[in-house]
Amino acid sequence: MNTTAPIHGVIAILRGVTPDEVVALGHALCDAGVTTLEVPLNSPQPFESLRRLHQALGGRARLGAGTVMSPDDVDHAAEAGATLMLSPHFDAAVVRRTVARGLCSMPGVATPSEG
Repeated sequence: MNTTAPIHGVIAILRGVTPDEVVALGHALCDAGVTTLEVPLNSPQPFESLRRLHQALGGRARLGAGTVMSPDDVDHAAEAGATLMLSPHFDAAVVRRTVARGLCSMPGVATPSEG
């Protein structure tokens, strides 16, 4: 899978999924055509879930880490196989680290609740 191509369609957010559940869910989503998967970092053992998805799905899916709050989060997620870093806010240090690693940064900067 081309991890630098634009994202189209659905990003499946695997919130609260454990490492023991994530691979079966990842296969089911990919089989259904959903190939961009996000593991929020506030899920149980998120880096282990990302590692397992990366190993099991190989190039079938683009993996993202959600709720990325720090440059260290970027590093840990990237080492686990994530190529998308999704943040609930804009943090220049997170964006810089993501870009420096050649990854895609998706900061949340405009939500419907913002006035």
